[in-house]
Amino acid sequence: MAEKTYFYYRCDVHSKVGRHLTEFWRAYEKAQERAEQYAQKAGATSYVQPVEYFGGGVEYVSFDKEPDPLIWRKRLTDADGVVCYEPNCVAQHEIMCIPDHRMQPSDKWNMLFSKERFTWKEAKQMKPLRYWLKAMGKTPSSDEEADKKLVEEHFQYYAFVPFIHFIGSDDTDYRQHETRRRDGNKKRQVAPRALREAVYMEKTREQLPTVQAEWLFAILGIEDAVSDASKGKAPVLMRETPTFFIYRDTYYLRVIKECKAEGLHLILPSVYATQLENARAQQQMDDEEYRAFKEGAK
Repeated sequence: MAEKTYFYYRCDVHSKVGRHLTEFWRAYEKAQERAEQYAQKAGATSYVQPVEYFGGGVEYVSFDKEPDPLIWRKRLTDADGVVCYEPNCVAQHEIMCIPDHRMQPSDKWNMLFSKERFTWKEAKQMKPLRYWLKAMGKTPSSDEEADKKLVEEHFQYYAFVPFIHFIGSDDTDYRQHETRRRDGNKKRQVAPRALREAVYMEKTREQLPTVQAEWLFAILGIEDAVSDASKGKAPVLMRETPTFFIYRDTYYLRVIKECKAEGLHLILPSVYATQLENARAQQQMDDEEYRAFKEGAK
């Protein structure tokens, strides 16, 4: 197997590319912090993040003991034998018809509405004909062309907003866990607590911020980030994203592709390695000083 070739760069943090890297890194840290907070709220001991992002998001969570199966369902067991879970509900991706594109439907406990808007020309490509007929309260007839004309005339002047509808898992029996509340003299069934909690965790997970690697590629001026796609391979940069760190007002980067951004300066691999060790040593000193400060403050 051929040895990988890397390009090594440095740039001043105050340069244009340096400022963009700082903005990217802050977004990354925020996304990572939100993911950590989500895992803590779930009571998880660890979590797995989506591989398609540079950072942020939560794919699965793991616990030190088996969680409530009404709230969390097993998704897989990893190579180390760790069981990974996800919220025990189903996310259905739907589209709502609205009379005015300026309208914003309010989120509900089991619905999450997008800020995106689509015209009828765009929306009708997203769902099959039977979906739109059902939205009109009709069933498909034997005349498909007549059905198409019917939905076209009905929806052509509307705007459309995507939303996610969260429902209970088909293989979960909530009947013994339903609760009822008294409203005057009438009893009204409400969603089971476990389902509400599962939906809440899934809605929260859906809203976690993520940071795309493509943003970093654009900052660095990588022009052929997807050059392998036409060959049926994963793009090189998606298999190995750039790494970078900061030391004394300078960013140092290692990238598997050449970068064209103005303000980046090629350096030797040995310079990168030396400054990486310096940065680690500085971080260790900072951590020790912080621990000493915390101990002294007690």
